[in-house]
Amino acid sequence: MPRFILFLFLTLTFLSTAFGQPSPKKPVANTKYIYQSILDGIVNYYKRKCEKISLSQEGETLYISGTLDEDNRMGIEVSRLKKSYLLGDINGDNTEDVIGAVHTEGPGNSYSTDYFVFTKDKGVFTLREVTYEYEMGVSGNCSLDKIKDGIVYGTTLDWHETDSRAYPTLKYAIKLKFVKGKIRLINKKYLGRIE
Repeated sequence: MPRFILFLFLTLTFLSTAFGQPSPKKPVANTKYIYQSILDGIVNYYKRKCEKISLSQEGETLYISGTLDEDNRMGIEVSRLKKSYLLGDINGDNTEDVIGAVHTEGPGNSYSTDYFVFTKDKGVFTLREVTYEYEMGVSGNCSLDKIKDGIVYGTTLDWHETDSRAYPTLKYAIKLKFVKGKIRLINKKYLGRIE
């Protein structure tokens, strides 16, 4: 009989502890870093593009080393910080979409930037487009600054005929819009020459 009472006591204690306590608060999402689904979409894009990839992380940066074929490799830097991405509604559905610029180094020390466009559909980010500056209609070094009312604002540097290839000096304000699944230049305004 005493064993039964002990068993009953321990069982009731366990049940009251397990089910009688308020549930702990859910942890607050870390707002310093971009959503994991965005990083996964970027990594999966390069997995499809390359024969083989390897991943490493150093501080706030994810590094992807990709093998295109036996003679060509590429290095990719992906920021994990949310502040490195543009967040805002680009397709008019009143949900937060994301544009990320990913810097790559390809064969022959060629450098470029891949722009990833993710839209949020039913709470899930979906990769809609990966594009380059020239495909957007921008010929020079591009910096995207904000999304407002469906328009992406930024600046670009272009080359004057006397500029060296490494240092463009013509600065333009640009506006881009996400139309039919593509982000394209809709306005380019000359701001002046930088020295």
